Amino acid sequence: MTRPGGAATLIWAVLAIIAAAIVAHASYTADLSAFLPLLLAIAGGSGAERSQASAELARRLRADPAFVAVNNGDAASLERDREFLFAHRYQLSESVTPERFSAAGLRAAITDSLDLLASPAGTLLKPLFTRDPTGEMLGILDTLGSGRLPRAAEGVWSSPDGQRALLVVQVRAAGSDTDAQQAACETVRRAFATSLGAIPAAARPGVTLLMTGPPVFAVASRALIKGQVMRLSALAALLVAVLLLTVYRSLPALALTLVPVASGALAGVAAVALGFPAVHGITLGFGITLIGEAVDYSIYLFVQKAVDWQHSVWPTIRLGMLTSICGFAALLPSAFPGLAQLGLYSVTGLVAAALVTRFVLPAWLPRELAIRDLSGLGARLAGALPQLRHTRIALVPVAVLAGAALYAHRGALWHRELSALSPIPPAAQALDEELRVEAGAPDMRYVIVASARDRESALAAAERLAAPLQALVEQGVLGGFESPARYLPPLAVQRARQASLPPPTEIGARSRSCSTSSVRAAPPR
Repeated sequence: MTRPGGAATLIWAVLAIIAAAIVAHASYTADLSAFLPLLLAIAGGSGAERSQASAELARRLRADPAFVAVNNGDAASLERDREFLFAHRYQLSESVTPERFSAAGLRAAITDSLDLLASPAGTLLKPLFTRDPTGEMLGILDTLGSGRLPRAAEGVWSSPDGQRALLVVQVRAAGSDTDAQQAACETVRRAFATSLGAIPAAARPGVTLLMTGPPVFAVASRALIKGQVMRLSALAALLVAVLLLTVYRSLPALALTLVPVASGALAGVAAVALGFPAVHGITLGFGITLIGEAVDYSIYLFVQKAVDWQHSVWPTIRLGMLTSICGFAALLPSAFPGLAQLGLYSVTGLVAAALVTRFVLPAWLPRELAIRDLSGLGARLAGALPQLRHTRIALVPVAVLAGAALYAHRGALWHRELSALSPIPPAAQALDEELRVEAGAPDMRYVIVASARDRESALAAAERLAAPLQALVEQGVLGGFESPARYLPPLAVQRARQASLPPPTEIGARSRSCSTSSVRAAPPR
């Protein structure tokens, strides 16, 4: 081995070790929708047994710092939520404006509250009226969609048929952290197994836990994609190896051919791991195509070998690499992380495979690399080509039929739903939809992303989007929408609402005056 060849081999070995270490410690994800919580359902047993298991499970999960919130409809959690909303009602209520707390505005708001006292909702308003005469709390509950809350049975949330106890759990970890999501799912399962101790032993075998949501899907997707990628990669490598072994009839040549492929794949994954928080499973899945591209480089070197191959063969390899890079580089600016990762993976992998072919493989070639002479096969194929030219007319009907088929299916050629990429079985997707409806969770089929430099700017952008979306709801175009600014208004909006409140002495005088006039004007009941 020459000195330049030895240096190239040493550099390759060091880079391969570094890349392998990066790949081993990289985070891998298959999460496509990290915006929704875990949905849990306890089935089996009696209503009382499900309620006891739900309460015990909620208690254990609330004590675990891995979960931000655990809701099952029990009185204690609802009371905490109500107290929080009431304490911040003037910051959260969209009705709070300077006009609302003028004399006329207060009179109208208090009159509306008095009318509600005589309605079926009066039992809810009566304890709050003296503390919240303008009815901000009821307005907040209405805005947040209290009508979509699940049915209550035995003191906890239940499915409409009463056969399941429901819980909604928010995991603290980011949706892209699949390892943490997996740990959270395992924690839920362990907590449920322990919670069964709250019900009679005879009933425990019949009580089961159903769990769905993005954390479950992310974990299941990663396992499925990992298994598929490993199997498909192994199958593709096996097919390529069998074909090359049939052609080469040389094990050393086959082993050397796969070196650029393995080097490119390793470099590609390492580059994505360094450039992104997590390596997406889709990147690894589509990255299998790198095998068919990178294997051509060593084939050029072995089959078209020449004394001065750097000038006769390397330009062909370099041109093929550059044209492929131009195609894959178009994916790099994509806003969809999976496509951007695929572009980075492919570009880095092809460059690494080409460089290994150029600088490392020549130093590893044995003096006499015996591979099968393919010149005879090439001559026979070249001789058959003139005969095939007479059959070109047969391709015309094929093109016509293909065009007709595309036109006939023009309305169903493109699938706009990301769910089509999901490896989750239909049964699991059906369970998710069923529990989502039962729990009143939002159906997030469409997501509008408001990008900004920080959280407050993003909330302000979401606040501005609410007005046109609400107009579409009123026109019947949209059935509804959820906005983060509804639950956490921007600080500027909160301060503006606080500034709308008059001083305590003035608001007290206005309230007493308006309350007196409203009572006098109200008809006897």
